[in-house]
Amino acid sequence: MLKSGIVSAPGRHIHDLPQPDGSTGALLLMPAWGPSAGEDQAGLPLGVGLKAVTYFPANGSGPVPTINAGYLWFDANDGRLRAVFDGDELTARRTAAVSAAADLAAAHLTVSNSV
Repeated sequence: MLKSGIVSAPGRHIHDLPQPDGSTGALLLMPAWGPSAGEDQAGLPLGVGLKAVTYFPANGSGPVPTINAGYLWFDANDGRLRAVFDGDELTARRTAAVSAAADLAAAHLTVSNSV
């Protein structure tokens, strides 16, 4: 949806988190940002985003998931926090969207190759 080159998204940062049971968990940070003035192709203001993900392996033995995530979105013009999203929900929706896009692409290739 965004034009190439408008958004910067460096590689994820991964930090080890020593756990009480001796295992190692992780904190993953995935930043992305657009210019301070501008809009994407849908006319939405660009911002500064940060997805933070925790991995706690010991949670696998109980009701708490081993992976939890959140997403913070800040205004690119003044740095104010504008929204907090459930990162697990965003990931689930993104995965569904990517799967749907792959299905559409596969269907298009099948039709194109059968002609």
